Amino acid sequence: MIPDFFDLVIWGKERESMEELSEDPVKNFYIYQPGSSICTGLNPEDAAAKHVGFFEVFEGKNFRFIPIKLKH
Repeated sequence: MIPDFFDLVIWGKERESMEELSEDPVKNFYIYQPGSSICTGLNPEDAAAKHVGFFEVFEGKNFRFIPIKLKH
């Protein structure tokens, strides 16, 4: 279970690369899953497009996320 004081969770272990943030409407936090930035196997998740992103953090709980699609 994720504590209530978390505003952002970064899943770093998953292979699948998600381009955008997703929001949990119940607990009110964001999830970012960058996935692997390189092909690490021959499964469908590794064949899909890869992404990274920048977070620009402002005062309070404000931030901006800039996704970047990587070239194959």
